[in-house]
Amino acid sequence: MSKNYFFLRHLKTSNNTKQIINGRSLTQPIENEKQITTPYCIDLIYCSDALRCRQTIDCYLKTNHMVPIQYSKLLYERDMGIWEGKLKSSIASNNPGLFVNGRFRLFSTPPCGESYVDFKNRATEFLKLMNKVNGNILICSHNQFLKMLLLILNNTIITQEIWNSINFPYGEILSLEELLLKDKLPKI
Repeated sequence: MSKNYFFLRHLKTSNNTKQIINGRSLTQPIENEKQITTPYCIDLIYCSDALRCRQTIDCYLKTNHMVPIQYSKLLYERDMGIWEGKLKSSIASNNPGLFVNGRFRLFSTPPCGESYVDFKNRATEFLKLMNKVNGNILICSHNQFLKMLLLILNNTIITQEIWNSINFPYGEILSLEELLLKDKLPKI
């Protein structure tokens, strides 16, 4: 049996709407439910156990057959430390050396947050678990974590420019192939 990856970013939260840094917040709910569908038959779901991801998967399961779900802390968003819950524009203006055009410098570490190396290692650890399963696998997580998975799976040399060029849409299931064609990522 082959292995196919599908990516699903959680539905939008009020923090996302207000440009407040969610980071690892586990209790932030989604703003609105929406129907989530895909033409693909999903065999297994891996999901962050943050509330916004759990609620997103519940929306998917309302219109799709029951699929086994495994919740994992490895799928949490990057820990943004003391910045979590704060307005992004304010953090960027007060920390200009850590931001470029309003976007966090990927290779920096937020104060009391997760380093780039630890973040990438966590994504790599999750992918090692994935090597043990086959089928159509849906991964419901967060924007930064899904970007890291995508880039590792594609063996892409990660640069700030490539990182900034990728954003997962809220509540939309995309296959690995769709993402690679859309973003035209270079390989190592």
